[in-house]
Amino acid sequence: MYFQSFDYPDLVRVKKTLLKELNMDIKLVALVGYNDWLETYEFKNNKWTPYDFTYLQNPKNFKEIAKVVDGLGPTINMLFTLQNNKASPNDFVKAANAAGLAVHPYTLRADSLPPYVSSADELFDLVLFQAGANGVFTDFPDLGVQFLNQHNAYK
Repeated sequence: MYFQSFDYPDLVRVKKTLLKELNMDIKLVALVGYNDWLETYEFKNNKWTPYDFTYLQNPKNFKEIAKVVDGLGPTINMLFTLQNNKASPNDFVKAANAAGLAVHPYTLRADSLPPYVSSADELFDLVLFQAGANGVFTDFPDLGVQFLNQHNAYK
């Protein structure tokens, strides 16, 4: 079972306190957004402030993050260097995996492709085979299964 959240401070609390109190052993995934999304807030210095995702985006922190969560769920674009409508895999997945973290980026949508691909298959290939992600969040699991079948990826 997986529990995922954009709220990393709460995942720390879940890991350190709640799982023990509830005698549970589940995998935790930190979803990673961009700071300008204002996806979540934390209470610091007696006020609510937008959470700064910089910590979760920096590979230097992955070993420390792996003490709390089992995986990272970055937005797909975080796995690539984007230039001139082309995507080249960066070292995000490699660094996360080296720290013991699985990487399942979000959200692969066939009806809302990024400008650097022309099909869902191309995006599945880019994310899973070129960037090396361990999995993917998608709203089109049928297309994902079809893609994996065509590439004998899970036999």
